[in-house]
Amino acid sequence: MLRIIGGEDVLSGPDISSEGTVLRPAHVGLTTMQGKDRGNVFRRLRVGILTAGDELVSAGNTKSYQQSFGSNGPTLTELVRSMGGICGWCLARPG
Repeated sequence: MLRIIGGEDVLSGPDISSEGTVLRPAHVGLTTMQGKDRGNVFRRLRVGILTAGDELVSAGNTKSYQQSFGSNGPTLTELVRSMGGICGWCLARPG
């Protein structure tokens, strides 16, 4: 977490950013205005999701009565993305 030091442009006290903040140009500018040239940052999490099963069919395709649409892959993919992660998803069927 970066804390603002009092100066000409900002009041002292409020946080510039908190844990989990995606840094935008304004954050970089405020950090630089505080005389800081470094901060603790982390890369976005990369996740791969593989759903498998011969009963699964991708949405948009036709399914038979013994099959079901695979919803876990798209649901988990969007959950990861909503938390700032990068996600790939694949529906695999046995060969």
